[in-house]
Amino acid sequence: VDYRFLEINPAFERMTGLIQDQVAGRRVLDVLPDTEPVWIEAFGRVALTGEPIAFEHFSRSFGKTYSVSAYSPAPGEFAVFFQDVTDRVNVEQDLARERQLLHTIINHVPVSIYAMDREMRKILVNEMDLKHIGAASKEEVLGKTDEELFPPETARQFIEDNRRVIEEGRPVINREEQIIDREGTQRWLLTSKVPLVDESGAVSGLVGIGYDITDKKRYEEKLHALARFPRENPNPVLRVNWEGSVIYVNDAGTRALTSWCLEEGAQAPEFIRDLVNEVQRSDLPKQLELVHGEQTYSFYVVPFAEAGYANLYGANITELLKVKKHQEALEEQLHQVQKIESIGRLAGGVAHDFNNMLGVILGYAELALDKAGPCGEIYDDLVNIKQAAERSVGLTQKLLGFARRQPIKPQVLNMNSRIRSVRSILSRLVGEHIELVWKLQRNLWHVCIDPIQVDQI
Repeated sequence: VDYRFLEINPAFERMTGLIQDQVAGRRVLDVLPDTEPVWIEAFGRVALTGEPIAFEHFSRSFGKTYSVSAYSPAPGEFAVFFQDVTDRVNVEQDLARERQLLHTIINHVPVSIYAMDREMRKILVNEMDLKHIGAASKEEVLGKTDEELFPPETARQFIEDNRRVIEEGRPVINREEQIIDREGTQRWLLTSKVPLVDESGAVSGLVGIGYDITDKKRYEEKLHALARFPRENPNPVLRVNWEGSVIYVNDAGTRALTSWCLEEGAQAPEFIRDLVNEVQRSDLPKQLELVHGEQTYSFYVVPFAEAGYANLYGANITELLKVKKHQEALEEQLHQVQKIESIGRLAGGVAHDFNNMLGVILGYAELALDKAGPCGEIYDDLVNIKQAAERSVGLTQKLLGFARRQPIKPQVLNMNSRIRSVRSILSRLVGEHIELVWKLQRNLWHVCIDPIQVDQI
């Protein structure tokens, strides 16, 4: 009970290097001063209580781990059995460290890692695999099949590969798989699956690794969409390097510019090579129009010095030019109309002033007729003057009507009579080289209309 050695066996001597004569009758702390209190306390309880114990512990004195069992052979004494388990404990500790390292790696690598048995049930999953499945815990996944974890279409795709790996022993390497998890989220995985082999070499399941390439696929789709953009452009797009070779031509360019014989890898026509050389020297964009058959194209030539080529962006402006030409013709007609309108305003102004002067002439003619009387020598002359002035008033009224200086005054008219009244004016307007034929209608009804507007028609 005072921890004094009574006897040791030869195995203890071999294990510790101590011998019977060195330790017999001596206290343990005299022989092994580094002995930890845990040893003394444990064996002391056995000696005092008589209750046996068994445990494993590392001995600082010997630098080894022992499997220990102790019992009390007599009151106040204890006997101890030591077995050196250092190698086994070291192996177990190494295995535990490796297991912990493997566990840490599996759960923290940014890829999905899982294992399945021959019945294709999940027997191992990591955190990323749970994320791809859309599960919150391993308990939701372990022991489940793909049919229980994924929508039917996705599950069928996985099961076909799993069966090939397990039943045929053929790995599946870098298969791109589109999956839909239980939340309906779509992902792309780059998956590899290999057989899981036991100690006898038999296939007991599979191990799978899946790398999430969703962002990569989206980026590729975006790049493909951008790459399709110039090819889908309905206008010609070309790229020509400084040596004059066609690097790229879209479908619209090949289809529309047939006579230019544009082929990727071939030399561009001479006039295009000249354009490319020109913008290369100036390092400035150039815009110009080029004719291809009956079509006219506007091309914008842009140099890219660092890349070693120039891009040619074309647009068919044939219809635009037609519209522009038609617009120019309309503008010319508008100018003519404006000139005529100006002449009309001038004529209206002159007719207005002339009408005022005719009023004075008529006034004085009437006064002179009153003074001369019917028997006067100049009476007939004054009548002719008055009649000529009255006819001139009618002419100025027509001019004012044409110039739209007169207000609208509808009257009941006989159209035959009105048309006869404009015969002389029309004859002078069209000239003597044109013959006017009048076909008036008999028994024509009267109409209520402004006579000046009739004259304008």
